[in-house]
Amino acid sequence: MAEASIETYRDVKPPKGIVYLTRVDEEIAGMGALRKLGNGIGEIKRMYNRFSFRGRGLGKLMISRLLDKGKEFGCTGFGLSSPKFAYAAHHVYKSTGFEVVDFIDGIEIAE
Repeated sequence: MAEASIETYRDVKPPKGIVYLTRVDEEIAGMGALRKLGNGIGEIKRMYNRFSFRGRGLGKLMISRLLDKGKEFGCTGFGLSSPKFAYAAHHVYKSTGFEVVDFIDGIEIAE
């Protein structure tokens, strides 16, 4: 996932966005990205933890880091899209304050 996403997000740089990789014992465990939309909304993108690293709180840590950085960039709200089958991800998102809504202008919808 990280390798496939790097090219897409290579030009995402502060203050318009940021990409983080999570490392555990020098091994890439996951990733997350944020891009600032023109309307002041921060869009959480490419949240992913490798299966062997799930259940360690890395997703919540990544969301927290991205939200903090987004606030530094001037974001006044945040959104994300997630496929319906990603139940574990939905749990993480809800536990960090996200709510299910039908549509947020500018957010890319996951297939």
